Amino acid sequence: MPIVAPLIGGIFTLVGLGGEVIDTGAAGPPPRHIPRYVNPRATFDTENIPRVKIRRPEVGPCNVPKYNFEICRDQINKQPEKIVSSNPSEGVVRFEKVPPGCMNLATVLTSSCGDAVYPFPCGSDCLQYTGLTDNQMQQIFEALSKA
Repeated sequence: MPIVAPLIGGIFTLVGLGGEVIDTGAAGPPPRHIPRYVNPRATFDTENIPRVKIRRPEVGPCNVPKYNFEICRDQINKQPEKIVSSNPSEGVVRFEKVPPGCMNLATVLTSSCGDAVYPFPCGSDCLQYTGLTDNQMQQIFEALSKA
């Protein structure tokens, strides 16, 4: 029975409830002091492990991550055919042979971010915009041109 008391005291000390534990058994080890508080990082010896720094992705227009624009740019540069643009009528611009990575960015290529400028898909590789300003048209042409 003399062994049980120090073990229970040691458990309370580890969870932060105990104080000093002294073994009073005649045949047991000499008395020792256990600190009241045990640092959890010291318990698992993680002091030398650096803290993790999470890097946030860089964002482009409309808070879309820049790697999406890089995927579009890479696909434009790697495809053998050039993107074909046309003006079917005043204020309307149509792009054909648009790679899939750029089709995903169709709503943010104008950098209008929520304005009433939405593309109309006219095929699996075709986009048509209506009601664009000159500045928005210029941004789309720059975004879909080869780098």
